[in-house]
Amino acid sequence: MQRLTTAEVAFLGGELPVTIVPKIKLERLAFVCGEITELKPAIPVEVPLWLAAYLKRRDKCRINVPQWLEVEALEATLAEERNASDVFARLPFRYIEQAKELLLIASDDLPQPQKIRTLLADIEDNRRTKVQRGLQSIDEHASSVRVSHLSAMELNSIREIAATYLDTMRKLDVTRGRDDGADASQQPSQSQEGGGNERLAGALRRRSGIS
Repeated sequence: MQRLTTAEVAFLGGELPVTIVPKIKLERLAFVCGEITELKPAIPVEVPLWLAAYLKRRDKCRINVPQWLEVEALEATLAEERNASDVFARLPFRYIEQAKELLLIASDDLPQPQKIRTLLADIEDNRRTKVQRGLQSIDEHASSVRVSHLSAMELNSIREIAATYLDTMRKLDVTRGRDDGADASQQPSQSQEGGGNERLAGALRRRSGIS
């Protein structure tokens, strides 16, 4: 499956619902994606992220901070990530896209925006390390990779690499089955298989921008 660009994944996140407090009155709007309810000053309402961004950039609304993006919640999430070496904390599927967009357009609505940026970066780093460690464990016996609670952006970063690697390992497995009678010296060694995992890890680091 072809990997989407970061911009394309972020674009898909534009439909995420967020709560805003309008500063203006706006009649009900009809779009292809559906209707937007009437906006009234000081009355909280849920709208798509793209509309919230449009209004915020024109100082026509204030954006309410999602509970999971509050400092206390992020600190708890980071602690959970650090305490579980092979389990991912549950976060919104598009948490990266939503958080970065809100920090870009509405940092004045977020308490301690710099603290939020730091916590998000630490959470992403911890999760990226777990993904890399999981991919390194893939061998010729693996037929799939099971992951839970990964976000859209995280899945997109590994989809092409993992799928390609699994296809390669399946082809190697078929070849080995045909060569059962071959000399043992002709079979791939454990060090070669380990080298494959290292190549996978290197590809992931390059894809994720890890030095």
